[in-house]
Amino acid sequence: MSFHRSHPRQRRICDEHKAELEEENYHLHSELQIEVDTNRQNERRINQLERDYT
Repeated sequence: MSFHRSHPRQRRICDEHKAELEEENYHLHSELQIEVDTNRQNERRINQLERDYT
């Protein structure tokens, strides 16, 4: 049984696309982490304000 080996050019394009997706994933993960951190800060602030006014 043999397996199909992709052409070197196809493999390079695939590897380049994979690298682009990994870079985009890294940036999206960073943006998401910033949003999560901001959300936590806002929740703490809301909780503090609720305690201050009750």
